[in-house]
Amino acid sequence: MKKLAQYSSLATAFIACNAASAQIVYTNLNPDLLTEEEKLFLDIDNDGIPDLYFEVDSPSTSGWSTSGASVTQVATGWSHITDMWPMVKRLNYDQVISADNGWLPFETEDYFLGNLAWASYTTEGLGTFGNAGGNFLNKTGKFIGIRKFDDGNYYYGWIRLSVELIAYPIAGITAHKFVITVHDYALNTTPDDLIYAGQTGSDCNPPFQLEPISLSPTATTVKWQPVAGAEKYKIKYRKTGVAAWTNILVNAPKSSKKITGLLCDTDYEWKISSSCDGGATYSAFSDIKEFSTADCRAMTDEIHQEISIYPNPASETLIVDLDGIFEATNVEIINMSGEIIHSIQTLENAFLEIDLSQIPAGMYLLKVTGNNTLVTKKFIKQ
Repeated sequence: MKKLAQYSSLATAFIACNAASAQIVYTNLNPDLLTEEEKLFLDIDNDGIPDLYFEVDSPSTSGWSTSGASVTQVATGWSHITDMWPMVKRLNYDQVISADNGWLPFETEDYFLGNLAWASYTTEGLGTFGNAGGNFLNKTGKFIGIRKFDDGNYYYGWIRLSVELIAYPIAGITAHKFVITVHDYALNTTPDDLIYAGQTGSDCNPPFQLEPISLSPTATTVKWQPVAGAEKYKIKYRKTGVAAWTNILVNAPKSSKKITGLLCDTDYEWKISSSCDGGATYSAFSDIKEFSTADCRAMTDEIHQEISIYPNPASETLIVDLDGIFEATNVEIINMSGEIIHSIQTLENAFLEIDLSQIPAGMYLLKVTGNNTLVTKKFIKQ
């Protein structure tokens, strides 16, 4: 048995919500992992009594077997939003949680509420993987809508969690198991009042970070869930082990930012805060997360992706955007006969405007060289 007890600096609190007189009990956790044959208990309403627990089943080593990630109520009166029992419905940030959702009827204590994800295995071992499914399978930072029935009233809340199916070696074969990460949760203590998934009652919260995307040797895109009411975000990133941070400001409603000019094959860390007053003040920062850039040998592919030309087709002017990561020494326009009809050398800018007014209509090849790399792009002159 395991109960979450480690809290971050945003520990459990009753927070006054801007709407009416709602009170929200919000708990932000140092994420706690739940693996095979453990039960993780949550005290959603902060009354010292466990309310729900999450559980991961381990598959057997022979015959047909299934493993799963599930949630069960401990105290009487809890239920969750479902679309088809026994599967728990997956919610996104800012979805409404209220009486209008489809709710599983509440039952007595120690009642199985539903599955988050499942996986099956064939005979003689976990090494033969069958199938997997479920609304939360390999999902990050998604929500469960929950409610409590007490003294004739309903109280609505949410739990944010991630579920991952991972492979691991055992007895010379590859088996699979689930890992659940519970990030935070909240409950609106105003009777029969709705709550939004991710709503904490605070004016401006630290954003919830998602996994970086588009990793490459010198660039990555960091991503986060938007914060309701946020007008700006402040990102800080640095090379792991370096004291100084680099700051980036991003205007809402954007919820991602591409960071360029990084070192290849290098570990970095980043964090983010939000502002709901135009940047006058910012929330506390999120937890520090890590990402790594790709191997330096992938540099050529990255450069090819980062160079963009527009408009295409073009009539008077062609824009060449090198996005600041490629130090070009020469740009040439070549016709389909292989003749160089325009050339620019020793470039200082990563943003070029090429005059096409004297070039006949037709298809051309843009050739960019630099850093011992050659990149070509086709375009049409109208």
